[in-house]
Amino acid sequence: MRAAIIFAMLTIAPSALADGAIVKSCDWSVAGSCPFNATKGADYLIDVIKGTDCEATIQLVNPAGQVTKSLSVEQMTDFCDGSTGGAEFRVAFTGTFRLRYVPSGNATPGPGAAHAIVVTDCRADAKTHCSLSVGARPVANERTTNGDTDWLKLADLRRGKLYTITATGVDRYTKFLVLDATGAHILARGQVHSGSTTGSVRLRPPADGTYFLVIPNGHHRTLSIR
Repeated sequence: MRAAIIFAMLTIAPSALADGAIVKSCDWSVAGSCPFNATKGADYLIDVIKGTDCEATIQLVNPAGQVTKSLSVEQMTDFCDGSTGGAEFRVAFTGTFRLRYVPSGNATPGPGAAHAIVVTDCRADAKTHCSLSVGARPVANERTTNGDTDWLKLADLRRGKLYTITATGVDRYTKFLVLDATGAHILARGQVHSGSTTGSVRLRPPADGTYFLVIPNGHHRTLSIR
């Protein structure tokens, strides 16, 4: 019985992970790998940060030793202007993954050559594990890097009922979209006005069912729906 309970806890782990939680922080002075553990079915994001080796490559290597992503530091950081850029991935099987720093041909690696972090993530499409439930406790959500759009599932909404999604602790650039069940049509929009740290968007669903909250920009926020 105890084993069954433990197995059940493991199977729901991907949906329970908080968005933006740091799994691993990697800093390289020479070429090499940085290991981290990842869970099957969970979504993560690699956040590439500017280093002294601007033309380096950061590779994602799975437990079988295969390179599944190859990220250009120059492209991820907008030609090394100090910004950051990220790439999402969903894990196919539980195990130890690695971020590998591959120096550029002209580089002389040394302190601060390359940096990257792995964080938990809300996938940017209708397959997201993240959700926001009516009347439940507020959900912490954080955009960790440029281009990190987050989707949250809004399940079991009722036709004709007015819902208000509220975000607190946000910056003035934050915007919100509510999409239909297909993820193809925008039904409502909202944003944060200058001087405020709270934003909201209202929705009156045209039918019972599932919808999606999409946050294409902005940084820290705590979300609730009533």
